[in-house]
Amino acid sequence: MILFLLKKNFFDGWENIINLIFPNLICDIFVLAIYFGYRFFRFPFSILSLVIIFLGISLLVVASGAFGKNALLIAGFETAHLSTYFKNLWSAFKDYFKFGMIVALIVLSAVTGIPFYIGINGFVGFMLAAILFLFILTLVLGLQWFIPLKEILKLNFKKTFKKCFVILFDNFAFSIFMFCYVWWPYIICFLVLNLKSALQGNPGILGICVALGFLLPGWSGIVLSYVNALRLRLYKYDWLDQHADLKNAKERKNIPWEALLREDSMALGKKSLRSIIAPWKSRED
Repeated sequence: MILFLLKKNFFDGWENIINLIFPNLICDIFVLAIYFGYRFFRFPFSILSLVIIFLGISLLVVASGAFGKNALLIAGFETAHLSTYFKNLWSAFKDYFKFGMIVALIVLSAVTGIPFYIGINGFVGFMLAAILFLFILTLVLGLQWFIPLKEILKLNFKKTFKKCFVILFDNFAFSIFMFCYVWWPYIICFLVLNLKSALQGNPGILGICVALGFLLPGWSGIVLSYVNALRLRLYKYDWLDQHADLKNAKERKNIPWEALLREDSMALGKKSLRSIIAPWKSRED
């Protein structure tokens, strides 16, 4: 299932480059606001800095989440339109802004709370930092499913929020995989920017991560990845509903992914890197 997901994500993104780029450029405006709030307004000691970063993160989530409807169209082998993105930007603003405020609180808690507790010398400070880190990590792993759940299941805010953790604890390893798969460019950017020796020695690494994280696939690529992942993962629950007679946990974990993904695999077709580099040769074959 994971190999098919990686293949589908890649070709879905490649075939919808324009639909991915424009939302990313809008998202990057808010990224710049966050950067300036952090860099030039004495973060975290300035109220103005905290307000700029809080609103920047909240609006970044809105701008990213608005791509969810297009992501669902792309994941379902339908045609996406930029007009759909702009319509969803307004219609989904309320729920995604509330979600964005939660994300902003989590981010600010992480970047201020964890260093604060680490600064308290001794076992108590270390334990408090570790507890806060694990709590934030659990929130992040769960809430990464909020946008795809909102777009696919069309639930209200409260039910979507609760459902995030149902998905997390029922698919814990897969949630960790998705977090690493989606967020690695941003993690490397953060590490490189905070390690001066690494920045001086590897400017190319920083450039590649910035390009991947902020241009293509960027923020809209993140949403597309999560929508694709959840859409495919939900096949498991359809299959389990059809086989409710399975009581053994081992049998319930033995999901026939090849059969469940057959229709999507046929719709995607036999695509390869060769079809991108030399499409005329693929047509000849």
